[in-house]
Amino acid sequence: MAVAPSLLVKTLCMAMGNACLRMRPQNKIIIGALLIFGGVYWYSLEMLWGTGLTNLESLAIMVKGGIGVVVFLIGLVVVWIESDELKMQRQMDEQDFEPDTFKEQGQEFAGETSSEIEIEDVDYDTVVEGTVDEVKDEVEQRDLDPKDVLEAEIENKDRKTLKEWLESRIGSDGDE
Repeated sequence: MAVAPSLLVKTLCMAMGNACLRMRPQNKIIIGALLIFGGVYWYSLEMLWGTGLTNLESLAIMVKGGIGVVVFLIGLVVVWIESDELKMQRQMDEQDFEPDTFKEQGQEFAGETSSEIEIEDVDYDTVVEGTVDEVKDEVEQRDLDPKDVLEAEIENKDRKTLKEWLESRIGSDGDE
């Protein structure tokens, strides 16, 4: 019959009048080493207890019998952990989406809250209709992709100063 280590320690502490709670760590290490030595010595004895087996043979039978239980428990833990991981992955897949897909369709993030992400359709042709300063302000305020704005600018008004500013923004975004 196996005794839980904490129960054994509590029992020893009660027997010693709780003196072990006030013992120095070195003394506890010595007692632990003596217990280890006693356990090893126990299995080296050639005692028979009516089973026809020595203590060492009994230990070998216990270990051999325990292998199946250990394998079962390891499998149980693996299934439990991986099923939880799969559940979490499915939850993440339901909540996640790829922002790049929306950018390719001409959409940008308008804002983000903890409960939902709003997507805003961006008409880049409308964005570049304003003055250079208005376009710069809108790009910075709405955090628009300078590459998409540059394409719309080239197709529409093709202003040199705005194109240079957008190209510099593209260059600085690539450096980060």
